[in-house]
Amino acid sequence: MRPTPLQNSQILRSAIGGDLLATDDRYVRALTLRNRAAVHGDLPYYLLPPEIAVLLSCCHDLEKRTLFEFLWNTGARINEALAVRPADVEFDASPAFVTLRTLKQRLHPKVGRPATVKLKTPGQADKKTARAASPVKRTVALDDAPFATRLHDHIHTFTEHKTKPIWPVTDDTARNWLKKVLLEADRQGVRFSLERVTPHTFRHSFAMHLLFHGVAPQTLQAVMGHKDFKSTQVYLKVFSLDYAASRGSVPFSMDAGVAAEMLQLAGNSVKMVP
Repeated sequence: MRPTPLQNSQILRSAIGGDLLATDDRYVRALTLRNRAAVHGDLPYYLLPPEIAVLLSCCHDLEKRTLFEFLWNTGARINEALAVRPADVEFDASPAFVTLRTLKQRLHPKVGRPATVKLKTPGQADKKTARAASPVKRTVALDDAPFATRLHDHIHTFTEHKTKPIWPVTDDTARNWLKKVLLEADRQGVRFSLERVTPHTFRHSFAMHLLFHGVAPQTLQAVMGHKDFKSTQVYLKVFSLDYAASRGSVPFSMDAGVAAEMLQLAGNSVKMVP
């Protein structure tokens, strides 16, 4: 039985639209915050939704674009995405969701396979090592219905076996795909504010996008597959640079006379000292 997918507040991520910081000054605030975060070397580098949409538009190969959209819509690590099989995606649920095997890229896995850990003694499994080699599964909702439809069509068109990877390539191949997309973007005169965009940039962008839309840090930890909450906190540090970027301006000053009237209306006895 699959675990229940975590909801992401029906966040749409595959196109620039109503809920993507693109319709009002939220985008300007988000851009200001991101530029401030870029100055700090210890904070994650991420793209904003309009930048992601433009980047994806520069990818004209369906297989490659679907992979990059998958990274953006799920926050999966590249090796986690390459390990996903059709059997891991549940399209009949509402919303659809994918089950990811939480992996850290410590080794170099084969095509579409999770990294494995060698046993200390041949033929004899160390329990602690065996547990480390068994990835924890997590589920991520595919809240963007148009993307879920595209993924469904892609799987049915290009994937013959439910137990084979959707993208049977190595992580190096995926990185080369992205480099070519970035070259195409550059050819079209598109410039991104980040000096370096990698598959992991989609993961950082996903995390920040959830936080911008009010997803609780504990939920983000689960969706990202972070074992330690400290890994999640690095994204929260970005918001410490500017309260206004996430909630608007936060005033602290208040006219004393107005405050006294408010307290009196609430039934409190207040006497203003001249």
